[in-house]
Amino acid sequence: MFELLRRYPLGMVVSLLGHVALAVFLVTVVDREISLDGGSDGGEFEPIQAVLVNTPEVLAEIERLDELDAERERAEAAEQQRLADEAEQQRLAEEAEQQRLAEEAEQQRLLEEARLRQAAEEERKRLEFEAEQRRLAEEAEQRRLAEEAEQQRLAEEAEQQRLAEEAEQQRLAEEAEQQRLAEEAEQQRLAEEAEQQRLAEEAEQQRLLEEARLRQAAEEERKRLEFEAEQRRLAEQEAERLRLEEERRLAEEEAERQRLEEERLRAEAEEQARLAAEAEAQRLEEERIERERLLEEARLREEAELERQRQEREAEERRLAEEEARRQEELRRQEEERLAREQAEAEAERLRQEEEERLRLEEEQRLAEEAAELQRLEEQRQQELLAEERAQREREAKKARIRAAREAKAAERARILAPHKARWVAQIQQAVGSRWNTPQGIRAGTGIQCVIKVRQNRNGEILTVNQVSCSSGGAALVRSVEKAVWAASPLPKAPHKALFQSQLEFVFSP
Repeated sequence: MFELLRRYPLGMVVSLLGHVALAVFLVTVVDREISLDGGSDGGEFEPIQAVLVNTPEVLAEIERLDELDAERERAEAAEQQRLADEAEQQRLAEEAEQQRLAEEAEQQRLLEEARLRQAAEEERKRLEFEAEQRRLAEEAEQRRLAEEAEQQRLAEEAEQQRLAEEAEQQRLAEEAEQQRLAEEAEQQRLAEEAEQQRLAEEAEQQRLLEEARLRQAAEEERKRLEFEAEQRRLAEQEAERLRLEEERRLAEEEAERQRLEEERLRAEAEEQARLAAEAEAQRLEEERIERERLLEEARLREEAELERQRQEREAEERRLAEEEARRQEELRRQEEERLAREQAEAEAERLRQEEEERLRLEEEQRLAEEAAELQRLEEQRQQELLAEERAQREREAKKARIRAAREAKAAERARILAPHKARWVAQIQQAVGSRWNTPQGIRAGTGIQCVIKVRQNRNGEILTVNQVSCSSGGAALVRSVEKAVWAASPLPKAPHKALFQSQLEFVFSP
């Protein structure tokens, strides 16, 4: 209606003025006809003369009003269709928007899964690199210790060879010296073994700490990723499987390395036993030759004994000083290597902490971005809900306006048709009254009223008489009224199709 008023303001004003003029005309005509038809008994209504008002002009005006009503109904139907089309377009737009949001969420999920897979792959590569670095460091340390042990063994063998070449007189001193050297070598060996054991324990502790850290990190990562999708769980299982395979491979390599070390030690022990046996045989041979030589050189040895002992004491002192210097140098070198290892471990720990901090910051940033995105989607959803509510309110307001317009139109129509309906009912009452025969014992005009309900067709032919009930008079009056109703068929036609009622109820006063 408002759309029609906006599009055709002049037409709507002319239509309104026409309605007003028609209403004034109808009121004037009705008043004039009533004043002309009134009797001398105070204007008592005579229904049979009301047919004079049913002029062709009134019927034409009613037809024109029907056409206007039809045009308004068509306009309202078009408006409703337009609103329905707009609602359908809005629904399709909302469905498209929901589809777009679902596609964006799916893309976000796929990107998140790809990022997690990449992070898991990077973490696996980092762990493999750290394990490889630790393995290389352990192998370098083992090679260094093996080289030092080999150098120590060669130095001991050289020292034993030198002592074996000494004279028989010095044999006891040399055996005592060998015993002392053997004890020192044993102490050195025990010290080296203790150092190796300490290094091995430190390496084992470092490995256990690293494994504990890795397990803890893996556990934290697993707990953090439990709420993710099945794909990430599979990625975690794959990473866990690779880690277990790596630990198993490292354990197998460690066992293989220990086996090879034990075989090498057994071979070295067997070689040392063989060399010792050969040295003992050579020593016995040399002792026999030496005894023969000593018998000839006893005098010379006695003279050179004191000088030799002095020189030996000086050489022993020099040797002890050199050994002390070597020992101090070795301790300094070991201390430097320990400090270098500690520095490397500290640097590795710092890099690990920086990497963890970077990952934590990235995770916090990702969570913040996800929260912002969720907030944006929630705000967008709230805006869409508000827009939908506004649209719903507008649709309800339009429907209310349409209902009000229809009710006003119906009221206007009923108001216009009311006089015609009254005259039509009066004609029916007159038709029934003209065919009613007063039964015995009943006087007309005594205030008796009968309510009659009939079913008729559009030609006024009575199909059934549903009910005849009178306020008094008994069954005889009811039967007489029912006969009069049947006799009045066909009833007077409605002056307008809008007034026709197939189920008709009216009051008859005998």
